[in-house]
Amino acid sequence: MRDTSSLRGHRVHLQRGWRQDEALHLAPLAEAVRSGDAIEALALLRGGTLRNVHFHEGADDPLHARPGLLAHWRALATLTDPAEALRQANRLRLLTALREGAQGARGLNARIEATLSGRRIGTPPAWFPGRLLLVTRNSHRHKLFNGDVGICLPDANGTPLAWFPGEGSIGTRAFHPAALPAHESAFAMTVHKAQGSEFDEVWLQLPRADSRVLSRELVYTGLTRARSALHVAGSAEVIAAALGRHAGRVSGLGWRLRRR
Repeated sequence: MRDTSSLRGHRVHLQRGWRQDEALHLAPLAEAVRSGDAIEALALLRGGTLRNVHFHEGADDPLHARPGLLAHWRALATLTDPAEALRQANRLRLLTALREGAQGARGLNARIEATLSGRRIGTPPAWFPGRLLLVTRNSHRHKLFNGDVGICLPDANGTPLAWFPGEGSIGTRAFHPAALPAHESAFAMTVHKAQGSEFDEVWLQLPRADSRVLSRELVYTGLTRARSALHVAGSAEVIAAALGRHAGRVSGLGWRLRRR
């Protein structure tokens, strides 16, 4: 057994994020957000000196501020290879701080579904080519779990199916939409649901007004989901309020370590 006594009283601080590629200069902004320095974070966002970091100050409607979002999702419906469609889907994601409200995931998904499918807002979402799906309840029978993302596309015979990434050498797995566990659309996702994921391009939409849900940890998690390009949309006041709020977590870990 190795002697680890020399590590006691030390800590390791990672200084480079390996998720981001060279096209995205995110580190200074991530550090300012992590430390809660709203003045520095806003100066960096407004300065325009960070590669592929874009600040849409005051923008509260991503579908108007970034028309390319809808174009990206429309293009998914034209693809015939489910594996390629899933890869393209993960190139871009709209992330939100809240689930409800005009800038929340549910409200934005309802608008996006209506625009892409031609159905009225408020009607139950239907299967349509290119619809992104987020599983919200584990199904061990299907081997689909909370957070898994799939896409609706017809097979070669025109049968509507929901496709999800496969396991091992299996490229994709197909399910009839009616057989799926609980799910919802995934064009817009909350930052909470996106934890552990990464996307080439991220649009992080903050709400119009401050919320207790907002914190520096949430903003940090949202912006560090991006690999190559980041868009941050919101007001300076909301960003400052979020970075001034620390989301504490009571785990009992410190107490247990002190007892050792």
